[in-house]
Amino acid sequence: PPTDIAGSQIRAARTFKAQCDAGHTASCYEFGRVLYENLGVEADPLTATYRWTPACTAGHAASCASLARAYGAGGKLKRDDKKSREYADKACS
Repeated sequence: PPTDIAGSQIRAARTFKAQCDAGHTASCYEFGRVLYENLGVEADPLTATYRWTPACTAGHAASCASLARAYGAGGKLKRDDKKSREYADKACS
């Protein structure tokens, strides 16, 4: 039977958001990724960075790496090479 991918993505986004709101850093990373990559919810790169930033501060390396990539790439966010380098350093520490 066919699967409801869009419905699954929406349910996952809701779960990640709820868990992120409860302070689970890995869920903040995943919710940010969903927002940044437009996976079942409307793309919102700025909100993605708001979700990744506290997770990065708490030591979640993948969130730091995502921030580094987002600020380094520009496009969806204003390019900021200084922030990109700072977050890359945090991801590797």
